[in-house]
Amino acid sequence: MKTFYRIAAVVAIGSLVAACATPKITMTNTRTGETAECGGNVGASVMFGAMGYIVQRQIDKTCVNDHAANGFDKRVVTLED
Repeated sequence: MKTFYRIAAVVAIGSLVAACATPKITMTNTRTGETAECGGNVGASVMFGAMGYIVQRQIDKTCVNDHAANGFDKRVVTLED
């Protein structure tokens, strides 16, 4: 019975962490062909739960804006699974 509870706990924690991950965003510089990735992280989410997810989304947004300011085209932003 202890094994069942351990497995259930691992599955539950894994599900919570996966649900808190932000989407990975790939941006492309159309002039140079260089790509940059933002997002896909769970660091802040794991540390601070729902509030951490909001913090992580802000970090991702800053990353996208910084790359856009350096020539990466927002129109080519794609979300990856």
